[in-house]
Amino acid sequence: DSEEEKEKEKQECWQAYSIVTDMYQPNPKRLRDWLSIPKSNGYESLHITVMGPKGKWVEVQIRTRRMDEIAERGLAAHWRYKGVKTENGGLDDWLSSVREALEQHSESDSMKVMDQFKMDLYEDEVFVFTPKGDLFKMAKGATVLDFAFCVHTKLGSKCIGAKTNGKIVPLKYVLNSGDQVEIMTSGTQTPKQNWLNIATTTRARTKIRQALKELNAMQHDLAKEMLGRKFKNRKIDYDEAVMMRLIKRMGYKHITDFYQHIADG
Repeated sequence: DSEEEKEKEKQECWQAYSIVTDMYQPNPKRLRDWLSIPKSNGYESLHITVMGPKGKWVEVQIRTRRMDEIAERGLAAHWRYKGVKTENGGLDDWLSSVREALEQHSESDSMKVMDQFKMDLYEDEVFVFTPKGDLFKMAKGATVLDFAFCVHTKLGSKCIGAKTNGKIVPLKYVLNSGDQVEIMTSGTQTPKQNWLNIATTTRARTKIRQALKELNAMQHDLAKEMLGRKFKNRKIDYDEAVMMRLIKRMGYKHITDFYQHIADG
């Protein structure tokens, strides 16, 4: 077979890969690409792992008839793996970049370009899963707390930790590609100021600041209401102007600082 025909075969394999990963959720920690660089024994194939219709990981091997004949004749055994772990799969953004590379670069350069894309993908991002197999793309260095806010703001606000690959981990645990993450919550949990030291993503930090602001406002209102009730019980008129002068004399710059002190007990 000519080199041109072999390159065409590789492109057909990537097209098949695209179709499979459009239909089924790929696991981003299992992509075995022996098309770009065949194994030393001549084995050529593309291996991916996808979430099957019954919620189980299934390995898919993509190769042409010629490649399959080489594998079956003994140049390479039919590869089978024990258990189903994970490794990089076809993410939509990445696939779009691959398609663009194939269209804009010469055939001889296209595979090199795809290798570079895979390297870039791993450097800046991690990909994690919910127990149901839903895929989330996170910035490298993201924590359990970031992931909780990425899934849903309410989940983030009530997060107390997570089960990662079956093991209980704290909010500050840094996620790795392929982690399966189940967020643990508590009805009594509320966002804390130190969460801003744990969260790394813009979304999480913005949501935490917003929640803290709302929480402070609610605490101030409760403190003001409690103070008003105490004045009323003692039959003292509540005069905010007089209160402001008194509060400043006590060393508080703002009335909100005073209310915060009451709210903190």
